[in-house]
Amino acid sequence: MSSNSIAVDTQGTVSEHQSSPRFSSATSSPAGLGGSDPIVQSEMMARILHEFSDATFFVDLTAEGAPLQADSSKVRQVLNRLRDHDNITHTTLLGNNLSTEDAPRLPKGFTVERYSYAPLTHFLNAIVHAAKECLTPWTPRHLSNLRFHPYDKDMLDTIDSKKPLKPDILGLLRSSLPPQEKISWNDRDLAVIVEVKNEPLKLVKQLSTYARCFLSIDRRRSFSITIAFDQRTSKMHFIVFHRSGLSSSHELSLRSEAGFQSIVKHIVGILSIPDEEAFGLDRTRSGDVHRINNRNYEIVRPIHTRVCVRGRATAVYGIRACTPDTRVTTPTRSRQLTLPDGVTELPENMVYKFSYQTEGHSTEGDLLSGSLGQFGIVDIVGSYTCTLEDASFGSTVHHIRNSTFWRLSDQFVERPPDNRFLHCIAMAFEGLPLLYTSDTEAGIPSPAELLESILHAMIGHYNLYLGGVLHRDVSNGNILRLREPIERPHNRSTSLLRPALGEDVNLSSCRGLLADLDHAIEWRKVPPTASRDRSGTLPFVSLRLVNTWAANRPALHTAADDLESFMWVLVWSLVHIFKKFATITVDSATINRLARAFSSFDTGTVLTKEVILRLWPDKVFSGLIREWRTISNDSYEFLMQVERALSAAESRNDMDSQKWEWDRLEKYCGETYIKFIRAGYVHLENIRGCGDWETVIAENGKLLNE
Repeated sequence: MSSNSIAVDTQGTVSEHQSSPRFSSATSSPAGLGGSDPIVQSEMMARILHEFSDATFFVDLTAEGAPLQADSSKVRQVLNRLRDHDNITHTTLLGNNLSTEDAPRLPKGFTVERYSYAPLTHFLNAIVHAAKECLTPWTPRHLSNLRFHPYDKDMLDTIDSKKPLKPDILGLLRSSLPPQEKISWNDRDLAVIVEVKNEPLKLVKQLSTYARCFLSIDRRRSFSITIAFDQRTSKMHFIVFHRSGLSSSHELSLRSEAGFQSIVKHIVGILSIPDEEAFGLDRTRSGDVHRINNRNYEIVRPIHTRVCVRGRATAVYGIRACTPDTRVTTPTRSRQLTLPDGVTELPENMVYKFSYQTEGHSTEGDLLSGSLGQFGIVDIVGSYTCTLEDASFGSTVHHIRNSTFWRLSDQFVERPPDNRFLHCIAMAFEGLPLLYTSDTEAGIPSPAELLESILHAMIGHYNLYLGGVLHRDVSNGNILRLREPIERPHNRSTSLLRPALGEDVNLSSCRGLLADLDHAIEWRKVPPTASRDRSGTLPFVSLRLVNTWAANRPALHTAADDLESFMWVLVWSLVHIFKKFATITVDSATINRLARAFSSFDTGTVLTKEVILRLWPDKVFSGLIREWRTISNDSYEFLMQVERALSAAESRNDMDSQKWEWDRLEKYCGETYIKFIRAGYVHLENIRGCGDWETVIAENGKLLNE
């Protein structure tokens, strides 16, 4: 893999905002584990379009408090200068003369896209130049060096795509760009992206792939400014991509005076952005250094990143405090985390997590604080949630204020915009990803350590459930592995598990922790019912839920569904370990077929996992996988019965019947926990005898190619 590429596993994440039979474009990286093959841009565009199917809005981006807020008096000055000094108006612009930097010309339409690149660049730079002459020089302006450049070549790096993307025009904070120089998505001078196409939907699809790269490669960024230009009609949209979707100006025509003036107003708004924060940059971070509670912490390793535009955009890092002699650039602002009861200061080493949560959702900090010290659950040591009073970074409210829906396609469904707020938590312990093959220092777990880490996280899931919290998003990225086991004597489930496991099983020494409660609910406060709301990471979601979603029916998400997800985490881990360390040469081998199923965004392909898994070739883990499959298959029928009974009782408003079904479901889930965990520990003893992965692979021989 090139050092300039980021490879991620293609895992569709079903976010809480989605209630249509579509899946997010989000992909997840378990930090360093090479996953599925990169995808082509057309497939990426299709996936991202699903992400925005109910989140495309018209917004006055130049209004007071909006991201491109523009002073009307300054706009008038710029328009006057363009007219009186530069002889540029909506009428002179449409002349048929040759376009130059001093005299831009955009005649009525271009049949070929690239013919418009230079004239459009001339026009945009003419506005920029006039604005610089008119805007007060002593007023802070973060993009004061902005200049547009025709680009039309590959970017320097890729974000999980087969080939580099190729924007048409780039707005950079530099005066020149040599013809052969390629720009990185990570370039700090990259400010605005321009695309030329002759159809709004095509423009949005293309720009969304650029915004995805722009926002994913530098997690300081929270939104992306883009310009869409239709070369045939000379119409333009200014579009801002953010964690709640996209906000666009209305269609602005260069052929009308009002459209011309509004385009100038938007450019003035871009040039009026005063500082990094107003440009959507996180000022509590500089490079790999975060400033937290007035102390610098450096990133030791990424643990998990979720690549998307709209959604939670989760990022998890292992961080450690910088020593006094560490030479770092201190961020200009400190993020102040609130410490829970019993915590007096942040530790030297911890796990730091960011995600954009929807308004009204129970925060992860609140949910975790009730399980401090519990076996199998991360300990929260600090939390922060952005509020409306905070500045630009961390909230999407100012992007979608007073918005109206933009129906770009007949398939788009109008729904209210979802305000999102940045939520950060710090967790104790130096956690590692469940798998981390590219970090030789962290390594990967032995066969027994892998299973034990999953089992301990499963017990943590049980402890959360007993505390009234249902996780609803079990995945490879939400299980942290500890380098060395830690003592966790507090265990709500001990008395329930001990009769099934016996006295010899150690239920206080913990190796694996469950994290990420972004999708969790307090199930005792919200009685279980079938819903169109969805949560989970697609490769790991139970087959029952995927089947129900594929049929576009409401689904009841239960603890038993999450337990099946743990099985898929184990299978996913084994598939990737075997692909990396075993010699699998047969393309149709079960391991390769499962890898493709895990990588797919198509629900039909994902559902083939069950059929393929019946052919599981590995002898070492097959007994456990077979037993967990049987438990899950039995749960499938029971849960469908409960779902139908609850639906019928709800339609009759029969509260007694609903209560009876809730109690029956709770009892069944408790029994299912014990079945899953007991099976895991029974097989763990046999797996310990294998020692390492070389032994497992040797034990299987040619079977892994079947």
